This record gives sequence, C-alpha cells and structure tokens, in this order.
Amino acid sequence: MRYPITRVNLKSCLPYHVDFICHHIKPDQILSLILSDDIDRSGQSELFFSYFHIEQFTQLRSLTLINLENNFFEIIVSNLNNLHRLRSFSLVTTEYYHSIDKNYRLRFVAMKNLLSNACTDFLSKLTQLTLFNIQEMTLKPFARLRHLKISECSTKELSRICSELPMLKSLDVCLQGDSITMLDISQLSALTQLRLKIDGWKNKSLLTNLVKDFLPHLVQLKHFELESDLWNSMDDGTRWANLTKSLVTFNFKFKIRFLLKNLNSFRTPFWLEEKQWFVVYFNGDLCTIPRFAPVKYNTNGQSFDMSNLSSNTILHQHITELTVLTEIFHPNQYFPNIEILKMNCSVRMERMFNAISLNNIKHLILSSSSSMAMVLLILPVMPLLDELTIAGRLVPVLIEHLQDNIIEQIRTLNLHFCYFEKESITKMLCQYFPRIKYLNVSLINSTNDIILFIQQLPYLVNASFGMNSLLKKEKEKNCKRLKMTIDKKYSCQIVHSSNQNTFSFVHIWLTDDVSFITRFLDLKEYIYINFSNLYCHSSKQYNDMFKKI
Repeated sequence: MRYPITRVNLKSCLPYHVDFICHHIKPDQILSLILSDDIDRSGQSELFFSYFHIEQFTQLRSLTLINLENNFFEIIVSNLNNLHRLRSFSLVTTEYYHSIDKNYRLRFVAMKNLLSNACTDFLSKLTQLTLFNIQEMTLKPFARLRHLKISECSTKELSRICSELPMLKSLDVCLQGDSITMLDISQLSALTQLRLKIDGWKNKSLLTNLVKDFLPHLVQLKHFELESDLWNSMDDGTRWANLTKSLVTFNFKFKIRFLLKNLNSFRTPFWLEEKQWFVVYFNGDLCTIPRFAPVKYNTNGQSFDMSNLSSNTILHQHITELTVLTEIFHPNQYFPNIEILKMNCSVRMERMFNAISLNNIKHLILSSSSSMAMVLLILPVMPLLDELTIAGRLVPVLIEHLQDNIIEQIRTLNLHFCYFEKESITKMLCQYFPRIKYLNVSLINSTNDIILFIQQLPYLVNASFGMNSLLKKEKEKNCKRLKMTIDKKYSCQIVHSSNQNTFSFVHIWLTDDVSFITRFLDLKEYIYINFSNLYCHSSKQYNDMFKKI
C-alpha cells in the first residue's frame, strides 16, 4: 500500500476485513488501535495476533481493548511497558457482554490486577485512561493522568479520585452502589469537562449537593453533562440557568415520570437565544438535544409535542431507525433520514411515501408475516438498500411472496434461528438472493446447511454462523469435516465461546485474490489513511491532541 495507515478500528469488523487489514498495515506506523472480541465476533484477537505481536506497534499512542479474552489480554499486558509512546489506554466491557457473561466481574478483576502488577512504568506515563472500575486499585502510578473514564464507580472511589488525582482535566463516571450525602468534588479545580451518570434513587441527597454546592466551585469547568434516573424536581429551567451561566455546553438526561412543571422555564431568552440549548420531554426522559435526541422511534410511540423548539422538524431529522407498528402514522410527521426500517405490519405505499423518505434506507428488517406482502413493492423504491434481516421462520413466507423474482440489490443477509426442515428452502434462498456477499446466521441446524450456503452463493466473501452442535461429543469430527469440505479459497475459524458453554461460532471468509479497491471500499470505515494534505492535517490534529494531554 502506497499510503500509510495510521489508525485501525476493528470494532464490529468481519474476519474477512481483519485478514485483509493485517496483510496491508505496518505495525510501526499505527498510532491508534482498537481491538474487539464482541460476542458475535469472537476470535478477532486470535486472528489479529496470529499476524502480529503487540510490541511491534512501536509508535502506538492509543490502545482500546473491548471484551477481550483473558488469554490475549495477558499477552498484551506482558509487553505494555515496551510501548514507550502509549499515552491512552482503554479496557472496555460492554453492557451486552455483561448480560451474557456472569463472570465478567471476576474476569475484569483478574485483568485489573494483572495490569497493576505488571505495568507500573506504563501506567505512570498515561494521560488518558478508561476502565470498568478502579476498586482496590492504587492510583499512585497515575501522576500524569489528565483524562479518566470509569464505567462503574462508587462514591467512595470518586472521593478517592478527587483527593488523589486533583489535576484531572476531564472526568467521566457512572456513580452506582453505596449512598452518601456529601462529596466534595471541588478539589478537582482543574476540570474543564465533567460527565456524571448517577443512580438517583440511592444518591438523592448527593445529587442535590453536587449540583447546588460544588458545581459553582469548579471555576474552570466549561462542559458539563449529567444523567440521572431520579424522579424529582429536575425540570426547573430557571434553577439550571443560574447554575450554568459560565458553561459553554450543558447537556442532561433525567428520567422523570411526570413533569412537575411545564417547559416554560426552558423557553426563556437564556435558553433559546443566549445559549441556544434545546430540550424535549419524550418517553419519560427530559433531555437536551441534539446530544440526547432519540435516534430510534416507533409509530406507536409518543409524539414530540413537549419541547422548547418552535418546530419538531429537527427531532424527526435525527431519527435514523424506525419501527413501523401501525398502519397509520401520526399526522405532521415526516422522517427524512431513516437508514434502518423495521416492518412489523403491512402499510399502504402511499402512506409510506407521505411519512418516510425511502431514499436513504440501507437496512430493511422484516419481522412479521404480514410485512412480507410489501417486499416486491418496497424494494424497487429503496435505491440504497443492500441489507436484509429476517427471522428464519419467516423465510418460507418470504419465498412464497417473491414469486420467483430474483433480488440482486441485497449484499448482506441476516437470518435468525434458521431451522429449515427442507434443504430446498436453503437452495431457494440462495437462488433468490444470488449476490450476497455477507451472511450472518445467528443459529443454524448443522454443518450441512453451512456448506450448502457456501456452495450456492458465488459472491460470498464473509459468513458467520452460530451453532449448538459443534460443542457435542463429535465436535472435533464436525470441525474437521467442515474445514475439509469448504473450498480452499476460504479460511475457516471455529470459536467455542468461553461465555456460552453450549455455543460455537463458525467464521468463514474469502482469502483468494480480490481486487484491492473492492476490499478497500468495504473497509474504509475501519482504517485511516493519509491520502493528502487534508488528511495529513487531520493527522497533525490527532498528534496535537496527545501533546495537549
């Protein structure tokens, strides 16, 4: 590759793309690296580290690890002290990961202990850190730390942060657990940016004290964001105006069952003219927009009537994912920027055109048998549509409605729970969608179905399948048979999930020669390349960011 790749983000990246990226990057040119073992992408780190050792990334300045398996974390941690330029480190576990891995806390404690014991020199150089929690973790090594994010933080730990890390410039914490009434955060006098998410039920008095007594003492604070599920009198715009006069940005999201007041206190010149801060009350949330503007909406939901906006157009413009639950839309609603459309019922096309711009839709989700009747009508009027999601039980219904029509615009097909009783259904599906490049099947019957998909889809470049059967007694036999049967132009990776001990993932991707430009266009969202002075300037900004912190 002629131009240097400087940043690589492999979050939600397919094995097909990981394989290609690994072939075309030079580790000593990478400044920022994001690795992710998402539950449906398990095995990414295994594939990545089959190409590289972490110590090869000698220029690395920012490293983010998301849901990484413990064995690969150990490999990385043992070499972090050798990455002398690394200044930003993030160890992230997502909420979805927490829901499917009951042992995530124990796993994180093991990772945290390993980090503290093996990387003292590395930690002392960090200026930016993201962790799940810092419980029982000494803060002494973090003398240079200026930016800290903690996903789960007790008030005791926050108090420790305030006293031991007074030079922080930005702090992002989610307060949970224990309840205390007083907490002096005014020690963080250098803060310019503060983001708090508070369990209001357990910390009702604390929330009041933080806002009333300590916020005014953070004299350098310019950007403040607050989230709370506390259902009390947080809907007073006049009170907030008095507390936030010196701020450049102020965003909030409060869970409020009933507004104690109307929104007139947010319709003053301070809010609408001086600051131009806008709020909306929607689905029990009082929040600022566009920061917390909803991006998902369903046609059976509440309208955006309660806001300090003169028009709801801006709110409709922010909706990118729409679920159609009713045949009739709210009057005066028009959604111009929908990219994901989920159809739960059949709707007359005239009504669809009056409520939704179909020109931007990229992903169609069919979740009911009645919505199948619209397929042949709706596909031709969605020029950007290339992804289709459907439950396996509805596939026979879809095939019936297609009436032998070949659908060539779909490139990505997502199927949920595909227990097809007849092999002919799989063959017909491949026949009607012949140009599929990316196939995702959450749960499939057998290796026979996998082989059939691969044989019947000539343009397939990446496929992922979830299976139960591979973890039975004959799993080694099944794995061997699958790998032997697959065409040699494909690579195959079988990952037995450590989190779901009855589940396996089968990842298959094309390794045969494919035009460079085809692959590059597919993965442009995952890599950053210095193409011109414009991008070089962006790279300079990126470098400057680290100089500042």
